[in-house]
Amino acid sequence: FPVTILRYVNRPFSGPILIKGSAGTGKTVVLLHRAVRALELNPEGRFLFLTFTANLTLEIKDLLAKLCRDKKLDPKRIEIASIYKFAQDKCRVSGWRGDLVSRSDDRLLLCWKRSLEAEESPSYPISTEEMLDEYFEHKEIKGIYSLDSYLASRREGRGKLGREERKIVWYAWERFETELRHYKFQTSEQCVHQALNYILQKVPKESYNRVFVDEVQDMSVESLRLIKALADYENEPQNGITLAGDWKQRIYQSTVTPYIVTGN
Repeated sequence: FPVTILRYVNRPFSGPILIKGSAGTGKTVVLLHRAVRALELNPEGRFLFLTFTANLTLEIKDLLAKLCRDKKLDPKRIEIASIYKFAQDKCRVSGWRGDLVSRSDDRLLLCWKRSLEAEESPSYPISTEEMLDEYFEHKEIKGIYSLDSYLASRREGRGKLGREERKIVWYAWERFETELRHYKFQTSEQCVHQALNYILQKVPKESYNRVFVDEVQDMSVESLRLIKALADYENEPQNGITLAGDWKQRIYQSTVTPYIVTGN
């Protein structure tokens, strides 16, 4: 076991840490061994291991089971899930009984079409296709959930939109979300947002002693807010949040530089 990796496995930190490195440098190995170490040090603790893709969770469960078996620990004490599956489960607990819809889902596109038809004589500053792209690639990825936040946001790589033009786009998005709610549809990011609100409103808060996150380079701002809430960072900032990612391996749309975010 490389001494450099062992140092990060055993080293205590006073707050969240981010492990960055290229493929094969041992990021996931550090996460796995830190998780097992947490089990050893806190027999009564609650632990969560999140990934971006569902496929990786299967590999993580297998590797953790092997590591725990060697140390006679119970791997079931570590909850393992993809970020969206975890969020969906919390939405179900909070009462949502609908379906997730993706950007290419015909049901979502029909809701978008109906929301546009609801406006009489519309005059949009950009095409309706660009408006929908901006919804997914800017609003959702950056966790923008208020008009003020949208007006203040930076739209890197996009054409200029003034305040009044952004308001027109925002109100079209609001009509779109009303259509989605009518049919009990949610996008994955809306699901994360609802899960976050559920966690924040729950008393006492549902939190974990340690949270471990792999593939963080592809996660949205709202996903990071959810991770922060799950570790109860506001009340116990020394609770461990360990993130790992490689920005050269980014394969999804996120342009987020991970940090423990605050605000809306």
